[in-house]
Amino acid sequence: MSASTHAVGRATAAFQAMGPTNGGNAIAQIVHHSVTADLSANDVIQVIKIPIDAVILDLKITLDSTDAFTYTVGDGGDPDRYIKSSSVSASQTSKELWGDLSGTLQTGLGHKYTAEDTIDVTFTAVTATVALDFTISVLYIVDGQTGGITLS
Repeated sequence: MSASTHAVGRATAAFQAMGPTNGGNAIAQIVHHSVTADLSANDVIQVIKIPIDAVILDLKITLDSTDAFTYTVGDGGDPDRYIKSSSVSASQTSKELWGDLSGTLQTGLGHKYTAEDTIDVTFTAVTATVALDFTISVLYIVDGQTGGITLS
């Protein structure tokens, strides 16, 4: 089976990317997803839509599986922008943008989107019948709305 892209949760066509209507607002989105279809290597699951001018403040993913697999977390422009290749070996795993349980710092903090995109989980090595639940959360502001964000 060849790799494919699946829009789930807050990345489906019916869901609009969330952005604040007034300055000073941070947006937190949390999506839980249970993988119910067979996966192939390099399948992409689009989880959360991100609006234009959003600046990422934090991201966390928690995975629970009885199977081993390898994944990344990123977006349409960079499939591992937030979490580089990470392996799960039949146990619960938690990774954060700031750092993971091993103390490894992740990248992507402060990334500003120049177009609407989605936060994606890519399964780079996976068995077709993986049993998997995951929860991903992202915290962002929309630049220009708060007047207080400076990226350096």
